[in-house]
Amino acid sequence: MQDTTAIKAVSVGRRIASVFLIGAAMTLGGCESIPEVVNPFTWFEDDETAPRPPVASKHGAEAVSQAYPKLGSVPKRPSLQAQQAAIAQGLAADNENARYTDDKIQREVERRAAVVRDGKSIRAVPPPPRVVAPRAQPVLRRASPPALAVKPSVPPVQPAVRPTRASPTAVDRPAPAAPVPVPAFAPGQTVKVATIYFQDGSTKLLGNDKEILREVANAQKQTGSAVHLIGHASGRVRTFDPSRRHMINYQISLNRAHAVAAVLLSLGVAEGKLEVTGKGDTTPIYAEYSTAGEAANRRVELYFVN
Repeated sequence: MQDTTAIKAVSVGRRIASVFLIGAAMTLGGCESIPEVVNPFTWFEDDETAPRPPVASKHGAEAVSQAYPKLGSVPKRPSLQAQQAAIAQGLAADNENARYTDDKIQREVERRAAVVRDGKSIRAVPPPPRVVAPRAQPVLRRASPPALAVKPSVPPVQPAVRPTRASPTAVDRPAPAAPVPVPAFAPGQTVKVATIYFQDGSTKLLGNDKEILREVANAQKQTGSAVHLIGHASGRVRTFDPSRRHMINYQISLNRAHAVAAVLLSLGVAEGKLEVTGKGDTTPIYAEYSTAGEAANRRVELYFVN
C-alpha cells in the first residue's frame, strides 16, 4: 500500500516539473512579444523598496529589557512640614535677592547724586532774562464839546376846533355823532340831526351831551322844525320772560327820550315842537355779540320834521 502511494507521488511530481519547464521555455521564447501589462514578472519591478525598520537604540533596548516598576518602590509623598520648610527657604532666598537688588540701586543713586553735587559734569542753565514791560503812555481824554443849547421852536397856534363825536366803536359807550347844520328840506321831509348814547340801564346824559343838544336847539329855532325823539334799548335784560323783557326795554327807551326832551325844553325849544317815542329793543343797528354792539343800541335819535 505504501509503495503504490509513493509511485503516485513521483508521477505527480514529474508532471508538475514538466509543466514548469514548458512554461519557462515559453517565457524565454516569447519574452519579446508579451506586453509588460500582461507579463507578471514586470508588475513589481518599479515599486520602491520598503524602508528598513529602525534599529532599536541601546537605551531603548535597555528600557525594554528593564522590568516594570513595582508599587512598593514608589517614593512616599512629602509631609506637610517638609513642604512648609521648602517654601520658607524659597521666601528667604527671595528676600536676600531683593535686599541685594535694593542695595545695588541705592549705590547707583548715591553715585549719580555725588556727580551732581560735584557740579563739574552738569552745566548750570542761566535763568531767562527778565522782561520789563514798557510803561503805558497816559492817554489824554478829549473833552466833549459843550452841548449846544437848542431853542425850541414855537409851534404855530392851531385854531380851536370843537370835538366831534364819532360813530360807535368797540367801547363801552360810543361817542354820539356831532350835529350837522340843518339843510333846507322839503315839507314833510325828516332829517336825522343827532344821536345821544346811554350806559346800561341808565337814562342820564354824560359828557358833552348837553353841548350837542344846545346846537340842536339853536338849529331848531332857526328852522322852526318839529323835533322827533326816538328812544332805543339793548336786548340784555335780567329775565328769561320774553314779554317782560319787551316791557322793560320799551319803558327804558321811552324814559331816555323823555330825558333828552327835558334838556331841549330847558334850552328854549317849545314843548309843542317836541314828539317823544320809545321802541325798546325792536330796531337795533348793531349785532349784540359784544358789549360794544349793546352800547351802540342804547341810544336816542333826534330828527327834524318840516
